[in-house]
Amino acid sequence: MFTLVGLLDFFYNEEPSSMKSLSTSISCLSLSFGYFLSNVFVNLINAITKRVKLSKEGWLHGQLLDYNNLNLFHWFLAILNCLNLFW
Repeated sequence: MFTLVGLLDFFYNEEPSSMKSLSTSISCLSLSFGYFLSNVFVNLINAITKRVKLSKEGWLHGQLLDYNNLNLFHWFLAILNCLNLFW
């Protein structure tokens, strides 16, 4: 998401005029694919943590943010991003 502005600026300024619309649509497609994978990732983490916890409720089990473990999910994402940075 943070790189979308830079990508669009690059596509508008550096690409030939015949490739601008194709490049912009590919960047939007990659963003939508990332949103889809994010949804899959949230469902996968919730399914795994349902099996591990004794209460049989995952980290993201309900609508109320006060009663689930959203902080653990954010720590997991932070660790995953650090691994991605050093990979």
